[in-house]
Amino acid sequence: MNIYNNLLKYYRQNTVFVISFIFSIITYLFYLYFRGFGWDGDSFISASQFVKIINHNLYYATIDGGAHPKLFTVIIFGAIYQVTGGFYLLTFISIIINALMISSLTNWIYREKGIWLIALFGLLINIPWTKIVINCDNTAFSIPLIVIGLYLISKDKYYVGALLLIISNFFRTGSEFVIFILIIYTLYQKKFKHVIILGISLSITLMHSYWGYLLVYPSREIFWNNCWAFRVSPETIAKYQYSIKAIIPYLHSIFKQLLTKYSIIFIIPAILGLIRILKNHSKITLAILIPLGSLILPVSTFLYGTILITLETKHMGYTILLPVLAAFSFDSSIFKMLGQKTKVFFTSGILLLVILFSAFTGKLKQREYEAHINGTGTIGWTNFPNIKKDIESMYPSENITILTAYQYLTFITLDIGKYANNIDVVKDIADIDYNKINSYDLIIIPNSWNFDINKLSSKDFRIKNNLQSNYLYLFKK
Repeated sequence: MNIYNNLLKYYRQNTVFVISFIFSIITYLFYLYFRGFGWDGDSFISASQFVKIINHNLYYATIDGGAHPKLFTVIIFGAIYQVTGGFYLLTFISIIINALMISSLTNWIYREKGIWLIALFGLLINIPWTKIVINCDNTAFSIPLIVIGLYLISKDKYYVGALLLIISNFFRTGSEFVIFILIIYTLYQKKFKHVIILGISLSITLMHSYWGYLLVYPSREIFWNNCWAFRVSPETIAKYQYSIKAIIPYLHSIFKQLLTKYSIIFIIPAILGLIRILKNHSKITLAILIPLGSLILPVSTFLYGTILITLETKHMGYTILLPVLAAFSFDSSIFKMLGQKTKVFFTSGILLLVILFSAFTGKLKQREYEAHINGTGTIGWTNFPNIKKDIESMYPSENITILTAYQYLTFITLDIGKYANNIDVVKDIADIDYNKINSYDLIIIPNSWNFDINKLSSKDFRIKNNLQSNYLYLFKK
């Protein structure tokens, strides 16, 4: 009974937070149920980089898909994959973190006398962001931590807020730009104790952003060759490196982000809300800093010419900010004239429509996700439990050499990488050197390649087919 009373008391004191959290969870779960599980490619790459931490033989041997290592992304994504064999658990963690972000924002808005229901509506109908949350992209972890960190700082909880900004950086670099502006803000307010806290936070995030590659690679040159040299042309680098043009792709991605059907309806209300916020000197002005984490993208393009990473799906802070600002587009006192029953009916109706909308769009987007365990989806995840079982029994010393097709590389690293001394990659059957093929302990290629088994000079290979996943593998007896 006492527990019930405490819960009831907490609900009455934090009604907006609780309602927003529960409905956010329900909305995301409905979308997930109708769309199905699926994960972003960077999740796989980060998890494969974890294998390189536990097996240093792969420092030099395996290329990556262009992902800069981030401490928590690599360790948490990698550990979850190694323990569970997938990212299902990570999906639910992502949902909870983003529900906390949304409820923190609505509570912040309510505290500053805005119309929190507008923000909740706008955030939950943002299907591009919902896809990022369900796909477990590292952005779905970094942005919520920036938002919650700013919310706590607005309540003068600088220690915890700064810590969350650091953790955000460990999931995806960028929060150092937010911290830098906060330092200027606290200097203006003459809060020198807080300046020290933020200064330490800035130092930690800058070190992580600059030297984070050392988590997985022993030198910047090896990191560059394994991550970018095979994807970025000299022409691209020459065009954008140390050039003011580096800002153009970033601005283009912002326009694409803002002009989606999920965001465009909030642009004019957001402008009106911004004017009202600045006029009233509201503490929620700090929310304007949310998108600044994305400045890492044009800065990276300027320094390295790596234009491939400037995608609107890699930074969604602007679409999150729009409904927050729109919540202040007009005076909330108009709702004070409504009776309690009318408010409950109106709120329930809107939230029910949001849930139905999420379920409907999830149904429409079935099979339109990044990867799935059965091999469908954009990436076509193929895991190798049968090969892993064979290797565990045949090669307990964990020092095998592997030859595989490029499309299997990330997943070979994930499932079998800790047993490998080296992993070589070919992109086509024509790239296979039959003179050297007998030096490998394991060969994994697609069935469709029509591999010429007769060219094997060694008779020690055991040949197996996985027709369901459409790959052939050979390993020495």
